[in-house]
Amino acid sequence: MSNSPSDPSISERALWPLWLAGKFLLGLIFLSLVALAITIYLSKSGYRLPLDGTAQPVTPSYMQEINRRSLEHAASHGLSQVGARFVYTIYFKWTGVHNLALKKNTADLSSGFFVRAIEQNPDTVAVAMLAAQLFGIRAGNVILCLPLVFLVVMLAAVDGLAEREIRRECGGHESGTRFRIATKLSFVLLPPAIALLYLCLPLDISLGTAMMPALIVTFILFRTKTKYYKKYL
Repeated sequence: MSNSPSDPSISERALWPLWLAGKFLLGLIFLSLVALAITIYLSKSGYRLPLDGTAQPVTPSYMQEINRRSLEHAASHGLSQVGARFVYTIYFKWTGVHNLALKKNTADLSSGFFVRAIEQNPDTVAVAMLAAQLFGIRAGNVILCLPLVFLVVMLAAVDGLAEREIRRECGGHESGTRFRIATKLSFVLLPPAIALLYLCLPLDISLGTAMMPALIVTFILFRTKTKYYKKYL
């Protein structure tokens, strides 16, 4: 009997860690592009973001301060610096923008429009460069916090399964509605909190501030999901 289209392939079932790592890497690439686009838009539109109680425009000096604070609060300075250099190298060194900003090897860039656009918008280019470094710094923090996310999920699952066993022994009622709602919403807050608030927006915010409320909600929902799983399976 053939597998249904929704069934995972043999390679996906056998190499699921690689599949998961690949999806995570693609997600980071997409989020890095979103972070650059948002930061450039905020800079060009003159939008002001809060910093030390005052609203300040997104300028190179603002981004330098955000980068400095993010690096100071990094869980691993080494990993954050490697991430910052890696993202910066991909987007600016490999594309030649770094050399152009330093007035080196400008002949390598064949597009005259591209060259003029960079030369006429030095502040925007500087903001984009700093935004790439900021994304690398914060991506390193997120990677180091993944074990904490897994720990929260495992604790919620163990607690929920214990409650399920008690419910089964005591003849507790089923609640398919609670199970379906918890299943759909288990991780609905965690990715946006990490991706949008922390990785993509150049705000003066710590990873703990962005993640803690989402982790609490994720724990409650995942616990509810396992607690109201069918008790007679």
